[in-house]
Amino acid sequence: MVKVDDPEGTIILDELVVAESAQRRGIAKLLISCIYSIIPAIKQIALYVRPTNMQAQAAYLAYGFAPRKIENATCSKNWCYFVYDSDSEHLLQDAAQGIAVRE
Repeated sequence: MVKVDDPEGTIILDELVVAESAQRRGIAKLLISCIYSIIPAIKQIALYVRPTNMQAQAAYLAYGFAPRKIENATCSKNWCYFVYDSDSEHLLQDAAQGIAVRE
């Protein structure tokens, strides 16, 4: 699920699940890239990942997401926060170039 967090162009990627049998095939990257095909003016994509989900964290880092600090101590124990900044990263936008969106 994707939510537009604010009028500044930040998208919150609320939940992304890829079946275990389909992981490590680029599906998550493709799905996230589709956001740029639908809403090209996005400034940032933000998401939370469980600290125990090292595979997802490694994937998001490879896609250009950067870890950010969570101020809430309770939240920071249960989640890792990552942000993709569209002005400094281009991997996902480049991947979106070949995606056709039906209107």
